[in-house]
Amino acid sequence: MILSICSAVLVFLFVWLFIRIAPRLRLIDFPGERKKHGFGVPAVGGLAIYPAVCLAALAGGVPHEFEFVLLTALGLVVLGALDDALELRVRVRLLAQIFVVVICALGTQLGIVYTGVTLIDQVIQEWALTLPLTIVVVVGLINAFNMSDGIDGLASGQVLLSLSILAGYIYVKHGEVIELQWSLILIAAVVAFFMVNMSLTPMKKIFLGDSGSLLVGYLVAWTLIVFSQKTSNLVDPVVALWCITIPVFDVVHLIGHRLSRGHSAFKPDRFHLHHILMDKGLSSGASLSAVLLASWCISLLGIAVTQSSSPAVSILSYGFMILLYCVAKSRFVASFK
Repeated sequence: MILSICSAVLVFLFVWLFIRIAPRLRLIDFPGERKKHGFGVPAVGGLAIYPAVCLAALAGGVPHEFEFVLLTALGLVVLGALDDALELRVRVRLLAQIFVVVICALGTQLGIVYTGVTLIDQVIQEWALTLPLTIVVVVGLINAFNMSDGIDGLASGQVLLSLSILAGYIYVKHGEVIELQWSLILIAAVVAFFMVNMSLTPMKKIFLGDSGSLLVGYLVAWTLIVFSQKTSNLVDPVVALWCITIPVFDVVHLIGHRLSRGHSAFKPDRFHLHHILMDKGLSSGASLSAVLLASWCISLLGIAVTQSSSPAVSILSYGFMILLYCVAKSRFVASFK
């Protein structure tokens, strides 16, 4: 608990520092065609969260794998900051993300080797798919959180939701284990950012920025992998899957929608769920609440299905929910045309 408090306090301190040097770093997010905020906002959330989590984690007992995860995460923080300042090409960003994930997977000797479904596990092992599958999952989650960072509190709120559900599940199933300390440190850091981002403190408002959205997506992805793929197996892989719902569902629909129109999968637009809700009249706060509530309900429903059925049924249910989401979202948009 003390380390969690330290993590939050350190975030506030680093926010105070980076707000002052953001203009010199060219890390000011100005309004534009897709950005509706009325003034320039420092995009330094990732720069504040990263050192705070590192210091808190290194000061206390967290699983040693996360030390290497944090070390490699620095690459994504730098990548995101450069993208915020210089707007890097998509290919450069993707190649850098893949490189960082490969280094982390090789350094920790961890990856996705076990799903709980015998047939899938056999295919992964026989075809040596652990590294490719890990790259796809981690890079996918990095970009899912990055793409969800479109309104105040959404990306950080999704992170808090996923980590809280994960931590709650571990606590109910295993009690107070050392791995919970990592989750609490990360949750506390993101809560501190969330408060500043939502103007719940006297401090100047800040955005997560690409440095932050890439960072939190990466840390959440590796948290799920470490907790579900180690021999301790704190969390069933299918439970880890259900900890992240709307960000994954929405990015699948977004990519499909863009590709079907001949656009790049990474072409910016306002077809995200939160943008659609706002364009239909909901306020930013109402859209945030609606998306987070939907994520929470779907995650709990999925975990309930997992506990009462086989892993295969749970994975099929997850796929069905993605399909259902894509159909429902498309019909919702079409109903307003």
